[in-house]
Amino acid sequence: MRTIRPKRWFLIILSSLLHKKRIGSKLLDRLKSEETELNGWVIDHHMEKKNNNCPYNSPLGFYMKNGFELEPHQRLETSNLSAVKIKWSRR
Repeated sequence: MRTIRPKRWFLIILSSLLHKKRIGSKLLDRLKSEETELNGWVIDHHMEKKNNNCPYNSPLGFYMKNGFELEPHQRLETSNLSAVKIKWSRR
């Protein structure tokens, strides 16, 4: 009998003060070392604003550089959020 593992979902939020310091990549590397698959939702546009009214820059490029694949036909659409699914799998 084959055991079905539940999908592992993750969320990482870093202060913009910590961007460009490889902290996010190190966190992802740690997760990847412990999992065979990671799933997440990412805002993939530049129409959102932060609480301070500054533009929210989509982290999609960051995840693509870290080996994630875009699943463009799987979207999360609500009145407050529009995001696309990303997935990483150990090959």
